[in-house]
Amino acid sequence: DPQTILPGADGLDSAVGIFASAPKQISRQDYFMGRVDHQLTSGTNLFARYSFDDDIRSVPDLQGNFGNTDKARRQYITLQANSVVSPTIVNSARAALNRTSQNQSQVLLNSALEGLTWVPGLPIGTLGVGVTNGIAVYDDTGGDGTRPRQWTYNLWEWGDDMTYVHGTHTFKWGGVIRRVQNNNNVQTDLKASYNFLTPERLLTVNGEDGEWSGTLPGDSGYKGVRNTMYGFYFQDDYQVTPRLTLNMGLRWEWITDPTEANNKISNQLSINDNPN
Repeated sequence: DPQTILPGADGLDSAVGIFASAPKQISRQDYFMGRVDHQLTSGTNLFARYSFDDDIRSVPDLQGNFGNTDKARRQYITLQANSVVSPTIVNSARAALNRTSQNQSQVLLNSALEGLTWVPGLPIGTLGVGVTNGIAVYDDTGGDGTRPRQWTYNLWEWGDDMTYVHGTHTFKWGGVIRRVQNNNNVQTDLKASYNFLTPERLLTVNGEDGEWSGTLPGDSGYKGVRNTMYGFYFQDDYQVTPRLTLNMGLRWEWITDPTEANNKISNQLSINDNPN
């Protein structure tokens, strides 16, 4: 409100405006789950389950210049087959996929900012004025330099477990393989930022007193990280007496070194690999 006059620290009237912002936040969430049980044969039962969880939130920034949208979706799929091989042997095989995706985006709402940009082809980034302890005093005009961002995480799993009962022993053994696909596109200062120490320097004609920081055009923040985990186990539940059971077993698992789908990462196996 430019007509508001507040008393200054020196006792004189000071033209200070009061700005109040209460942007409307819109949220939505959807969730459902489906399950199927099917008796395939007299000794084999099939089980399937699918879970879906989706949500979205839209919030304008304090100035109403940009609209921020956060989306998330989680999906879980499980398939399992339980088979009675014999009166003393039972087998359970399963496959599953857990997929989690999150996206952060931003759209320009104020048409007056359409001609302003710090990076050609992108909306205006952060505009900061004044710095206190390394933090801009004012930086709410421009866009968020960290948007858009995207994370997608896939976890594939295959496993099998066998149970064999022999007298006072119950033997269990099996294994699992988990494949991780971690895809993300994350960049900082994508739209760049301009910071000025004072409002006077902001208003200079050529803006030479400003500090620019950003990501070079054409740079990609996408990474597709991949690795696999293997695990195997053997267990014996030995009933020594009706009141005493010994649980003995061995588990062995290992995980591969991470790789990147487009060879954008490297692994340093020893500090002596590169003396620089």
